[in-house]
Amino acid sequence: MRRALDHIRDESISGMTRDQAAPIALSAAASARAMALGFVRMPSGRDADEQSERLADWCWETARPLVRGIVVPHEVRHQDFKQMHRKARSS
Repeated sequence: MRRALDHIRDESISGMTRDQAAPIALSAAASARAMALGFVRMPSGRDADEQSERLADWCWETARPLVRGIVVPHEVRHQDFKQMHRKARSS
């Protein structure tokens, strides 16, 4: 799974300089982190043990299926994704 995600990331930023790609990668990571922390720190999850348990549950029940929902179609329809990336970069 990690290799597939690295591949998608690399394709998404290919052709960009490091200076162009860095803010995009940081923004995506910050958004994902904020979403996860927002879920974990919902009003019922105040203590550290409960937050850790909620994070583990969120990873397995929400994040993992979400990532698989991106990776599997990418692998099946790789050429379509490449064309979408080219089109997005030219806009």
